[in-house]
Amino acid sequence: MMSSAGCGEGPVPGRRAGEVEMVVEIRFVDGPAGDELVRRQARVLREVTEWLVRNRSEHGRERAA
Repeated sequence: MMSSAGCGEGPVPGRRAGEVEMVVEIRFVDGPAGDELVRRQARVLREVTEWLVRNRSEHGRERAA
């Protein structure tokens, strides 16, 4: 079984000018497809974490992408 929930569009209350905008889609997947999704998500999170470590700065304002 697969189901998903999306985000609404429009201004986000409390959001400051210049902040990064992100859209997230949540999916629930059972069986072998769910197992593959878990592996893909873990790989992507590891890659993002490694990128953040390689590109970090002391105060978070240098070497930004």
